[in-house]
Amino acid sequence: ADLRWTHPRGDHYESGFEIQTIDPASNVTLRRFVDECIERMPHYERHELVHGVWRTTMTTDSWQPDAGFTVASTESPHTVAFFHAAYSAGDARMRERIRKLAELSITHPERRYDM
Repeated sequence: ADLRWTHPRGDHYESGFEIQTIDPASNVTLRRFVDECIERMPHYERHELVHGVWRTTMTTDSWQPDAGFTVASTESPHTVAFFHAAYSAGDARMRERIRKLAELSITHPERRYDM
């Protein structure tokens, strides 16, 4: 394996190592391991209101944006549509409440906010 030093790549850093040769059995095992790690990784949808249009981004980061909200990717489309409507029509106080509900849907997934 060759070491690759961490270096800036756009607005984030990337580091890792490259495997030059690997036997087929180890390759299968390594791929399964990586796939299992990816499956366990939480995924989120970030919804940002940009110039009156909703932009949705899949992400592994749960932070709440200034102009929108982030929810678990398992959140129902009905709830997301409700959040879109309430956020779009709401004032600053209402928008903060929507962000808080979205945050709670991530930190307490056992609680449901289906509308």
